[in-house]
Amino acid sequence: KTITAKQGEISSELSFTGTIVGEDQATAHSDVPGKLLRYKVQEGQHVSRNQTIALIDRSIPGMEYKPAKVRSPISGTVSRILLDRGAMVAPQIPVAMIVNTRRLKVAFNVSERFRPIIRKGMPATISIDNLPDQEFKGTIDRVSSFVDPTSRAAYAEALIHNPRDLMPGNFADVRVVTETRTNTFVLPREAVIENLATGEHFAFVIEEGKAVRRQLTLGIANDQAAEVLDGISPGDQVVTAGKEFLEHDTEVEVVD
Repeated sequence: KTITAKQGEISSELSFTGTIVGEDQATAHSDVPGKLLRYKVQEGQHVSRNQTIALIDRSIPGMEYKPAKVRSPISGTVSRILLDRGAMVAPQIPVAMIVNTRRLKVAFNVSERFRPIIRKGMPATISIDNLPDQEFKGTIDRVSSFVDPTSRAAYAEALIHNPRDLMPGNFADVRVVTETRTNTFVLPREAVIENLATGEHFAFVIEEGKAVRRQLTLGIANDQAAEVLDGISPGDQVVTAGKEFLEHDTEVEVVD
């Protein structure tokens, strides 16, 4: 099986794994110590600023019984319920996590090697495992200039545009296009043969009924395709399937 070599467009990209976090998030705390009576909200529920999200039994002898209220510090979505019913509560103990899901971002690390390549403002594509058929557009919003001496990586954030159906805590893949070239020869990955011992690349081209092995000089590449700087000419018939059975100057019959 073959394809006809022609010019096209190709982009190289880098991929990173991170965690979705809220750009604006806060923890709700009780103002008084006591025992958690119950929550008045559930995870995933939208709440308004100062809305009651839990009741606390403070049971002070000699005082009229009246549960204390834990209120949401911001408007947003309850991302985590942090305590069980009956748990002892104090002002320093967080009761729930609230996040503004209208502005979400992916926090991830960029290795020292790629730190100079990733820049604020670059477009990004975000995907998560539990929504395999959806991709979300985003923008690199922050790249730290500090490289951690232990991990040899810098902290970065990608702001997600229209983050509908996403929640903080999800793992996410971030893909960043680092370079795009047009009007250049592009071959699918399945047409390119790599010699792992030497690092050289080859392809088989059909010439007068024979498979001729051509050495390639590659440019940028991604998971699907590679740019060919030298070794391919316009109109060449390049083998994409069955190349593992070929040797140089093998007589072949091309099938659809």
